[in-house]
Amino acid sequence: MINRGIYDGGAKALTRVNGFVRDEDGRYSRFEETVYNTVFELEAVRAALCDVGWKAVYFARASDLTLPLDEPENEGRVFVVASR
Repeated sequence: MINRGIYDGGAKALTRVNGFVRDEDGRYSRFEETVYNTVFELEAVRAALCDVGWKAVYFARASDLTLPLDEPENEGRVFVVASR
């Protein structure tokens, strides 16, 4: 798989995903998908989750989802970790 992302600093970003998947007959079929993302301020995400009942919400890197980030807005990519 190949992922190529474009983010111009605005509210939208897009990622193109290309790859191959093995068919039942052993051959490979190529696929391509474009995914559009919307950028949100992380504190707004935290507040929205808390407003609907999530008790603990923090942001982490994929390399260690157990470690909350002190300044998640300074990261290129973060994951939302939430529990009820």
